[in-house]
Amino acid sequence: MQMISSFDNHQPFSLIFSAYDTSFVTGDSPVTHDVNATLSRNGVSGFIDNFGSGDLIYAISEDGSTFNDDIYLPGGAQDDISGFSIDSIKITWAVDTKYELRVS
Repeated sequence: MQMISSFDNHQPFSLIFSAYDTSFVTGDSPVTHDVNATLSRNGVSGFIDNFGSGDLIYAISEDGSTFNDDIYLPGGAQDDISGFSIDSIKITWAVDTKYELRVS
């Protein structure tokens, strides 16, 4: 798993939270990505891309402790998570897969 903070070329000086795992297996699960710790605020736009063949489950938290309902994301699918107030995202293994997460 990698976590990277970078500047977005389309919006100068806009910090982005980025994480990916190219081998997400049961032993890695669940993993909670703390977006607020990187951005120093909640994120408001982004995506989660399950680019592996397996499935995963994710949940979004606005406060870092209480998570919304689990969302199932099948292999090969991508969800737009824009419009949410994102403090943290918890990703839970369902089947071995790969994913990328970006939030700004």
